Amino acid sequence: MIRTGGFQSLLYLRRRQAAIIAIALLVTGSNWDSEFIEISVPLRDGRFYSQREFVAQCNRLLGASRSIATVPPGESELTGADRAALLLAAETGLLQLRIEQDRLLLRIPSPQDDRQRHSQRRKLERLFGTPLPDWPDGQGMHLPKDFDPSARTVLLLHGLESNRHAMQRLSQSLSNAGFQVLDFDYPNDGPLAWSGDRLSLELKQLGASHSELRLAIVAHSMGGLVARHCLEAPGINPACVTDLFTLGTPHHGSRLAVAQEWLELLFQSLPIVGTRSDTWADGLGEAAIDLTPGSRFLTQLNGRGLAPHVKYHVAIGRKGLITAEKSNAVREQLRAALARRGTPSALLDRLLQLADCNELLAGRGDGAVSVDSAHLPGATSTRIFDLNHWEFLSVPAAGHTEIEVARWVVETLNSEQAGGRGR
Repeated sequence: MIRTGGFQSLLYLRRRQAAIIAIALLVTGSNWDSEFIEISVPLRDGRFYSQREFVAQCNRLLGASRSIATVPPGESELTGADRAALLLAAETGLLQLRIEQDRLLLRIPSPQDDRQRHSQRRKLERLFGTPLPDWPDGQGMHLPKDFDPSARTVLLLHGLESNRHAMQRLSQSLSNAGFQVLDFDYPNDGPLAWSGDRLSLELKQLGASHSELRLAIVAHSMGGLVARHCLEAPGINPACVTDLFTLGTPHHGSRLAVAQEWLELLFQSLPIVGTRSDTWADGLGEAAIDLTPGSRFLTQLNGRGLAPHVKYHVAIGRKGLITAEKSNAVREQLRAALARRGTPSALLDRLLQLADCNELLAGRGDGAVSVDSAHLPGATSTRIFDLNHWEFLSVPAAGHTEIEVARWVVETLNSEQAGGRGR
């Protein structure tokens, strides 16, 4: 619902985006010939309710898996705007509704399979403004079979449109250097705070079982923001993390995140970009909102200050996809390609602006994140690499046998150990 402290993807949606969601609610009908399930939410004074109670019922009835510990305590207000949204949903057949002085009663069609359960959860998320995640099997924390909490440990977090398997080369390099490697898989389409909350919860659980555990997090791209939320949001720091390495993380957002509808055309017109240009173009769901420069998520994150007792190490790439020497030629190539497609002039201007954005230009960005955005004020150390966004995780060129970033991580942690910090 639209209120302070609610679901981030609704809290600061632009009017256009809010309209899209409203249309989606209107056109998604329900079959009331089926059985229904009933959600009964206690109200105080006809307008205050507990999000924890609501989430607990959705966990039980719809198979959501959100930990109650990650739900803000206290009460939320059922505002006039919220009531209007619920009434609209009832009018369009999405649910049956009764609002009483002491209770909000919702009836929704009983889902017949996992796909319908997922759909029902998403509708309730939009209406109530609270995430109801269903973490797919295999996501979350992954530990080696011979996990040793006293070993030197690194936790890997993947980035955009990715998963833990994309980190395998980096994982192997760190393992070869004597580190125990864990990883954390999370969905790409949910709010970053949600993934950060889950990471915190799992690290706290692991730390409670193994009080001696200390680890460094190495996070690529968007994973760095998930890690920062885990470490910096009030009251959720798991207290077992000594270092955070961010690799090409958009600490201040990326212009590419808000231009997904145009990026596919841009990349199709630029064969020089290569095979990994789909990072932003495939669509990021709610994550795209969080990654927008100036978003509520980034404003809150960067307004808190870095976590005490954690050393931050920042890797910045500057090997963009378009060189300064080729930028004019690329613009003309793009203009001609789009003209052949009959692209409207307004869209053509937007695409040509994208071709000049710092995220894509060599020396100013790594192909996905600008140099300025990858900087983190207050970091313990910062290093510039002549790598693009994807080479952070791979051997960059023929003749190389080692991931450059892995060597930097190992040298940094070894130096800290030699200086008497860590194990």
